[in-house]
Amino acid sequence: MTEQKRMYKPEEKLKIVMEGLSGKIQISELCRKYNIKSARFYYLERPVDAQFKGDIRGQGKEA
Repeated sequence: MTEQKRMYKPEEKLKIVMEGLSGKIQISELCRKYNIKSARFYYLERPVDAQFKGDIRGQGKEA
């Protein structure tokens, strides 16, 4: 029997990523909690991480 793939809404994805980035829970525990593979977490994390790095690079620049 195959397992049905879980589709997460964008706000659910962001919640999972932010929970992982908070440092309050290990990524392995987080993945067990949401029943996802760690590779899936890091895939979800990439756009958030890229946005965060972009925000930091933009700081200090005057318009």
